[in-house]
Amino acid sequence: MSATTLAQQTLVRATSALKTGQVSTMPEIVQLVHTLSRKSDDISVQELAELVKKDAGVLAKVIMVANGFGYNPNGIRVESAMQAIQVIGFERVRTLAMSLLLVEQTNRGRSPDEQREAAAHALCSGFIAQSVAEAQGTVPREHAYVCAALRHFGRIVMSSFMTEEYRRARGLTDVIPEDTAFREIFGLTPLELGHDLLRAEQLPEEILSALRDCNPESIAASSITPEQRMLVLADFSTQLCELIFADGLDVPTFKERSSALAARFAHLMPDIEAQIPTFITYVEVQFSRLKHGLGIRSLPLKCVERLKDRVAKRNPRDARSVQTAPPFAVGKTNAPFPAPIAIPPFASLAPASTVPAALPPPPKPTVSSERLHAGLAHLIALAAQPGTSPDVIYRSVIDIVAEAFAAPEVFLLLQPVGLGTFHLTHGLGRNWRTFQSFATVTPGERTTFGLCLSRRENILIHDARDASIGPYVPGWLRDAPHLQAYVLLPIVHADKPTGVILAGWATKRKIVIAPDQVPLLRDLLAIAGKKHASPDTVGARPPASRETLN
Repeated sequence: MSATTLAQQTLVRATSALKTGQVSTMPEIVQLVHTLSRKSDDISVQELAELVKKDAGVLAKVIMVANGFGYNPNGIRVESAMQAIQVIGFERVRTLAMSLLLVEQTNRGRSPDEQREAAAHALCSGFIAQSVAEAQGTVPREHAYVCAALRHFGRIVMSSFMTEEYRRARGLTDVIPEDTAFREIFGLTPLELGHDLLRAEQLPEEILSALRDCNPESIAASSITPEQRMLVLADFSTQLCELIFADGLDVPTFKERSSALAARFAHLMPDIEAQIPTFITYVEVQFSRLKHGLGIRSLPLKCVERLKDRVAKRNPRDARSVQTAPPFAVGKTNAPFPAPIAIPPFASLAPASTVPAALPPPPKPTVSSERLHAGLAHLIALAAQPGTSPDVIYRSVIDIVAEAFAAPEVFLLLQPVGLGTFHLTHGLGRNWRTFQSFATVTPGERTTFGLCLSRRENILIHDARDASIGPYVPGWLRDAPHLQAYVLLPIVHADKPTGVILAGWATKRKIVIAPDQVPLLRDLLAIAGKKHASPDTVGARPPASRETLN
């Protein structure tokens, strides 16, 4: 079954469950978001009051809050939703109502643990976003809460009524990136499902635009749009939430990873790293208010205790010193790797400019999506088998790339763990054994390989003998026969390049990788990167060669 068909089936099941009320309180959340997404002067107090009254438990707690001294210092008696809105304010009531509806997801006796945790993560992300918005002063705090919390909407739906499939996908994350695992089981990621469901409900674009993948390195602070600001803030809040609740992170490891996360967003949100302890404390206070102030006892104990540990900067009970790379982030792509040296502008390496004008276009596409999908499925199954060696994974990746690109030459250069230089260790075709003893790449070198590794991007060389490209081809590759065109694919793990694959052809050609093929290639190479970083590889040079084919 194709990924598109599988995704459509998942979307149909999820839509049906929402319409028939199988996912408790979720339709109310969607209705509330409709209210939240409209301008305040377009919404009547009566509308919000009617929505709050639909859930008796939510209504009771809103009234309880409105009668509390913190919100109502004058002691005005509040007995209805409309009075609560008038006393404590429109925005506070609507955000509180959404929080309480999410809490209801944790308060169902038969709810799967995964559903309760997903709802708690949505709450946490929303509260973090509120605190970030307050500190940065760039977006409305209540709007930030909604956007960050809704990034978990698809995960709540999946864990609510597709629980077994959800568990299977989570189980696969031990060997493959999380996005890849969910696409394998559901055809799409939780974030993509949430976006599609809420788009079908005709939510406005200012909310939907915050429910997409985010690459902060690609956004310039000088030209950032309001929609991008919200996306960046919501994505940061979600990722920080996942780190807070992540299993097994001791204090130093949590500090290291949260600092690395902040570094990716620092150019868009100044001083964000220094503010992280404040954000965590704010969330813990909000959870405490829900638990003690409103008498809510259903928040997952694990989440509550983990928050306390992070605030106190003490190791959680399951903490361990984590030397391996962090797990793959939800819905993330590999971030561009900062160049260790100043690389000149490679304008000539852009696909449109590296193809001589007289070059006739070859058949499209260059890459076979069918073979890429089949190869990825095979590699996922192979990586999940106990005892699969790195060498087996490397050979499989080479074969898959060769078949998908119809490339007669494939080289794999890996960086031995702990060393800086990349060495040619595996290959396929006529040339690779000739180069094996001396073909190396040094991080930061001013070549096409150095550019691929520093930017962690695919590099397409349509004609390696073009005068504008020649100076940037490594010396050992410059006069290679049977390699006039090639593509370089970076292997990345934990935001660091660990290898590079070359797929090449004997004649010049226009190389085209379709946009929908890029994530497939990234997922394929991520499996090799994860295997390269596994404990059985650490300290060992990657296995030497494979037999020449051709």
